[in-house]
Amino acid sequence: MKPLFRFLFFLFPIWLIGQSLDNDQQLESYFECGNRKLNQQIDSAIYCIDQAIDLSNELKRKDKLAEAFELKGLWYYKRSNYDSSILYYDLAFKTIEAADLENKLPNLFASKALVLEKKGLTEEAIEYFQKSISLAEKFNDIDQIARSNSNIANLYMRLKVYEEAIKRYKKSLDYFTNSESAELSDIACLLYTSPSPRD
Repeated sequence: MKPLFRFLFFLFPIWLIGQSLDNDQQLESYFECGNRKLNQQIDSAIYCIDQAIDLSNELKRKDKLAEAFELKGLWYYKRSNYDSSILYYDLAFKTIEAADLENKLPNLFASKALVLEKKGLTEEAIEYFQKSISLAEKFNDIDQIARSNSNIANLYMRLKVYEEAIKRYKKSLDYFTNSESAELSDIACLLYTSPSPRD
């Protein structure tokens, strides 16, 4: 009886929110719930994500539908179901392309690259990180450029292509030091104080 009570306890506030909000507010509440639950209660996040997908479809909001597909891809990634994660990232790609939302692509390319990396498809992962960088440069997304370069460097280290890894670490470091993100600045400090990969 306890699991049923917990499930009902979880659903009632969501149902109550849905009754008092307009469609856009309700959609945002599903995204907020899905994001929050992904970090705390991954199993219950899927309800909110599926509701966001359904409402985005109903409202014909392709921007939000793409975001919901990407969130569901992340949900599968966190559950180590990489094939399903790729499926939802690909649905997000198609939706983004249909809606002409190119500015959403850099993060999505990087997300798919992380899944490909987990699947052991290192060369493909590097290609997707490179696509992320190319588009991030177009939109001047310094944080994404820095992260993707760092991820590529890590992959080259794994492949023992040290010269390319060092080149990518340096590029990443250049962007990290110019970033306004405190997290990235901290990473830059770590990179400066870390021993050389050849040490």
